This record gives sequence, C-alpha cells and structure tokens, in this order.
Amino acid sequence: MRLEVKSAADFLVDLVRLNNSGLTESQMDKFRENVCDILVRHYTDHWFPDKPFKGSGYRCIRINGKMDPLIARAGFMMGLAVSFLRSLFPSELTMWVDPMEVAYRIGENGSICILYEDDKPRKSPPPAEAPSPVKALPSPPPQQRASSPPQALSQPARNLSEEAWTRDASRWTRSSCLAEPTSRQLL
Repeated sequence: MRLEVKSAADFLVDLVRLNNSGLTESQMDKFRENVCDILVRHYTDHWFPDKPFKGSGYRCIRINGKMDPLIARAGFMMGLAVSFLRSLFPSELTMWVDPMEVAYRIGENGSICILYEDDKPRKSPPPAEAPSPVKALPSPPPQQRASSPPQALSQPARNLSEEAWTRDASRWTRSSCLAEPTSRQLL
C-alpha cells in the first residue's frame, strides 16, 4: 500500500508545484507527508490485494466542484485554506489508488492514465510444460511505465483549461494513457 499511496501523493505535489503555488519545497514535502499519512490510515481496512477493485470507490480521490475531504485535511493540517488548495488543482480530477495500480483522469471525459503499476505477477505462474514442437512467436516488449512525473513542465498550469490540463498531464507517463476502454471504464 505504501508504494501506491506515495505515487498518489507525489502526483498531487507535482500538480501543486506546476501551479507555481508559492509553497516552499519544505511545505510541499510536509503536504506530501500529510497526504501519505491520511491515505494510509483511511485505506487500512479497505485494502484488498487479492481483489484490487474491491473498495475502489472508497479509495477514490475526487476533486470536482469541491475539494476531496482527505486532501483538504492534509492541507488544513499545515494551515492551507481549502479555497487556496482547491485553486491548485484542475477543475476535474479523479484518482484511483488501488492495490498494484494508481490511475488518474483529468476532466470528466479525459483518458485514464496509469501513474503506478506493480509489475509483479498477481498469481503464481502455471507449472512448466514440455517444449512445444511449434515455435512460439516472440512476445512484444512490456509497456514502459514512468514511476514518477518529470520535475517540471514547460509552462505553469495556473488557470489552464481542462484541455490544457489533459495535454500537460499526459506528459507524466510514457505510453500509459489508455486509448481503449479499460476494466475500470467498463465497471
């Protein structure tokens, strides 16, 4: 759970940094720490690695017309007003912090992008079989995933439209925005 929560907190701090919020690095580190502590406590009894989508709605971070209460609490703990904190994020942000995967979407109809994905196999592999007389085709290379966003983007994000947020946010991951419906979209 710690890796997933850290990935989510790092992403939120990078959004704050993009917005030229005026917060110092020390304040952003404190915000990250608060977010991590709050999310770990909140998710403790709602974390099911064997069934990653179970409890997904409970673990969803949602910023739309109002600030997500968990993120608001992280800011409040360091003296940030909710209205100030709300101004640092896109008007529509959804983040799913699930076992083995953290994904986000900017805008109600934006693409879902993967921030973190555990590459470990989720089930034990089947027993080895005798070699087949048919030659197998080589597997395509695994999709590369970025473990964290770049340090800075070329332009500040303050007051950007939803399209601009989506365009700039797509730089956070390499080939991780999903063009086709995912199991999350089909739920």
